[in-house]
Amino acid sequence: MDFYRKREQVKDVFLYLRRSNDESSKKQIRSIEDQEIACRMLAEQLDLNIVEVFSESSSAYSPNNRSEFDRMVKELSYKTESKRRAEGILAWHPNRLSRNALEAGKLLQMIDDGFIKDLFFCVYMFHNDPSGKEHLFMEFARAKGYSDKLSEDVNRGMDNRRTKGAEMHNPPFGYKKLREKSTAAESSLFLVPHEVNWPILKKIFELRMEGMSGASIADYLKQHGIKPEYGNKQKKTTRLPRKKYYT
Repeated sequence: MDFYRKREQVKDVFLYLRRSNDESSKKQIRSIEDQEIACRMLAEQLDLNIVEVFSESSSAYSPNNRSEFDRMVKELSYKTESKRRAEGILAWHPNRLSRNALEAGKLLQMIDDGFIKDLFFCVYMFHNDPSGKEHLFMEFARAKGYSDKLSEDVNRGMDNRRTKGAEMHNPPFGYKKLREKSTAAESSLFLVPHEVNWPILKKIFELRMEGMSGASIADYLKQHGIKPEYGNKQKKTTRLPRKKYYT
């Protein structure tokens, strides 16, 4: 904490806590509580006054996606200094504040303009001088790069699974999911013909190729007592030839 004591001390700060909205495990849910405990300990050690806590579960990968962050920035952006209730921000790490270039640039500009006088982090040291702002910019860029790579890796993995025939969402009519284990820890869902609905799907396409309209196909299915396993939805199933799954 000697690093902080050597500079002019800011007294009033906003505490910002965030976890991504796709971090659904219990461990990640508790992470906001863990952040707050650590940040309050740092505030006590540095004699900081937490004016208000801004907490949310939202991704910082894209700008304009966090209502609490926007509200905090607005509170810090009043041109009249007397209206600003805080002089700085306290957070666990810079990547809690931003993982995108637009909001990272906004924060750095607010530091340059004097709206934010200081930033405090539990696991990162910031100093409001040219070198400190340069390093903070690189830290924001590192956080963005991590999110970009993670997004790319996830998309590549999903594309690879689709190429192999794995299904990510609900199966289309006529199919069902079959789980296949590739390793002890991983498994994939593949589409296989449904024992009841597959013959119905096949018949619908045959009738459509013969030139029958959707209404005529629905009548045919009803007259022959053909019903999907999930109930009587002939009108819906007759639209299947136009679905992208089957093209």
